[in-house]
Amino acid sequence: MSRTQSQGIEYFPFAVDFFSDKKVKILKARYGADGIAIYLYLLCQIYREGYYTRVDEDFKYMVSDDLNMSADKVQQVMTFLFERSMFDEQLFKSDAILTSTGIQERWQKAVATRARKSPIKVSEYWLLKESETQPFIKCTLFQDSSEKKGDFSEKKDLNSENYSQSKVKESKYTPYIPPKGDGEREKARERFFSAYPKLRVLARLDDGKIDYNLLYERFAESEFLRTRYVAMWVYRNYEAITQGTWRDEESAEEQTRRRTEWYRKRRERAEDIAEYWQKKAEAIPGYSDLVKQKKTLEIASAKAAAAGISGEVQEAERALGQTVIKIHNLLKQNGIKKAVLSPKFKCPKCDDTGFLPDGRACDCYEEEKENVKNQ
Repeated sequence: MSRTQSQGIEYFPFAVDFFSDKKVKILKARYGADGIAIYLYLLCQIYREGYYTRVDEDFKYMVSDDLNMSADKVQQVMTFLFERSMFDEQLFKSDAILTSTGIQERWQKAVATRARKSPIKVSEYWLLKESETQPFIKCTLFQDSSEKKGDFSEKKDLNSENYSQSKVKESKYTPYIPPKGDGEREKARERFFSAYPKLRVLARLDDGKIDYNLLYERFAESEFLRTRYVAMWVYRNYEAITQGTWRDEESAEEQTRRRTEWYRKRRERAEDIAEYWQKKAEAIPGYSDLVKQKKTLEIASAKAAAAGISGEVQEAERALGQTVIKIHNLLKQNGIKKAVLSPKFKCPKCDDTGFLPDGRACDCYEEEKENVKNQ
């Protein structure tokens, strides 16, 4: 379904703590003001069209020309943005779409005034859950899901006598019946991935035995599954999910407690080590002053880049580079490596929080448990 022109917006909210965000800091540290400029350029491109934009193989060259940067640098920055989940990587790989849940949250806030008068319909590439989507945003994917829930409720009422006898009997596994022809299976698969686009990587793991119709029903029945969004976890627990025996409330509560504690300990270990070295660095005469000078130059460089004043950007970048070298040399003289000043988390996807930036659960906890089990 093509989008109407009204989905684009003329401005978007810009948080005052933008430069305090850890991912933005790392982006700036690795790619300088160019990284910030590319990120803001991409956001403007998306919001100009609506809540997503489609790109092609020539896109990076267009960005390169507009910003007077090399195409290689544009590619490097975009790769970084995907790695840090600042854009949805899976959706980009599957459909060449640039968007994220954060972008869509800000977009629906920006269109709120006009959408309350005339609701906006969305269908493609909508990443927000139904509970996160405002009433004035009409998503056809949710309508399909509601219809399916209605069908399930009717079936449940018709079998109410059997239901009262045994919960286990109600959730008994429905045997897999292959759809008629590859076309039917393809339709079922696409319906599932349209409703849950973040799980598209499941297609790569599919051995031809996944019943997408049944999986769609189970997700429609379970709020927990709809918010899980970890393809590998779904694949490993496929049989339990489709049989309705994958977990009960008590085990869910206990597993959540263990999972939270596991991540807390991992973060604390990394943060304690970084704090130790940070205090050592701050005790070095002149170090704190250089750090303040570096932050001031970073802000000046980013502002100049956003305003398109190349001369000021170059001047700020030159001064910034000299300051960074001074900091590096000062630390080196005192036997401290710059890398140890920041927490070194084991999982680069979630930084040992257990959750990705868009709210999805990270699968590193399950992966480590699986590795331990196989040792």
